[in-house]
Amino acid sequence: MNTSAFSNLLWPFLDPRALDAASRMCNGLWRLFLDQKRQESEIARFGRKKDGSAGAVGTDPFQLTLVPAQGNLREKLTWVLAAIRNGIAAELLSTAGLLHTPDRTIPHFHDPNKERLEEERKSVKKEEDRLTKQKPIEVQHPPLSHAEEKIAVGSDGKLHWVTGGRAIDYAMKTSYQMKAEKELRLVSAGPSGTAFAMLYVANQLGVNLLEARLALLTWMLTVGDHTFDEIMEGCSVWGQSNGKPELAYSNRSSVKRYRMIAPLTEYELRRFVCENDEFPDEVFTQRMLNEMETGTHKRFY
Repeated sequence: MNTSAFSNLLWPFLDPRALDAASRMCNGLWRLFLDQKRQESEIARFGRKKDGSAGAVGTDPFQLTLVPAQGNLREKLTWVLAAIRNGIAAELLSTAGLLHTPDRTIPHFHDPNKERLEEERKSVKKEEDRLTKQKPIEVQHPPLSHAEEKIAVGSDGKLHWVTGGRAIDYAMKTSYQMKAEKELRLVSAGPSGTAFAMLYVANQLGVNLLEARLALLTWMLTVGDHTFDEIMEGCSVWGQSNGKPELAYSNRSSVKRYRMIAPLTEYELRRFVCENDEFPDEVFTQRMLNEMETGTHKRFY
């Protein structure tokens, strides 16, 4: 089992705490919308048009009103993200006295290395290269809802999700990729700015932040928007900026990073996520020992 396999197995482990956090974020904003007696025409601001967003259900007001109570995890978090990007989340929080930024907007991702990362990243131009390789039938945990399918599946029968991991590229020669490779970390689209903004909203709505992080991992790993390390990094940067040490990604350079994904315990990760109850480093170590015993081991350092 390698690190990629571990990340791919993490998201099918749909912990109830992840769905609960997503529901609390979604329902929190919806309650503010109703309490503030906003116009029905503004409901569309919780939606995304057919732009390739995984979890999008369109902009039909009736369909969007169903998401807080009936939506799956993807739908709920994409609904919240749309509210952030369309500005209505900031308006609702501000009116409720829950937004304390000088410009009354949701804080954007801030990283001391942001300028360098922006210089190194490239947008993938070809549309077919930006789309997920998943087939509609392969989407599980949960399967595509009828509303998602209506938006995401084209007349060609293919899933038209544009994922961050495929739409953004950091060449292996960049310092970002080289540092990650040296630390045996998987990266693709860069530290998650989405995680940064979503955690701000979760915090203002009183959602447990570790459970919110778990929801973000489940959501973005499902669709390939970011790698495990990039989501954890985005959450960590937000935590450092807002006095939330529990979100620190302090073991990013250690194999222990796969054992410390609170609120999941090491036992839960070993028992329900790992193949054969073994973490990636344990599989690697055992394979290396077996190769040394048989004389087939080759040094790579």
